[in-house]
Amino acid sequence: MDLRTTGPFANRKVGTTESEHNWDGIVGVSGKMALSDKWDALAYADGGTGDSDYTLQGLAALSYKFDSFEGRFGYRYLKWEFDEGKALGNLLEDLTIKGPYAGAIFKF
Repeated sequence: MDLRTTGPFANRKVGTTESEHNWDGIVGVSGKMALSDKWDALAYADGGTGDSDYTLQGLAALSYKFDSFEGRFGYRYLKWEFDEGKALGNLLEDLTIKGPYAGAIFKF
């Protein structure tokens, strides 16, 4: 299977196989605290290990309840460190994604 990209990384080709597997046991905690009738603070963290060296993620956010939806903004950090030489055919040995985010939750 080949992955083709567009945009600033156009014309790059990455080959993958479908036989690669990575299993990790993960333990996490989450919490939500009401700051007022409209504002909530949220936190989430997890970590694990197994086939990879380790994986961890953390999230901190604030949410505001509007009449028909909830707006949320915060910061998220995700790190996945693979065992050297075992990671997706040696294409990827660690992955880090971090930064602010914003979103909306609609309930029907």
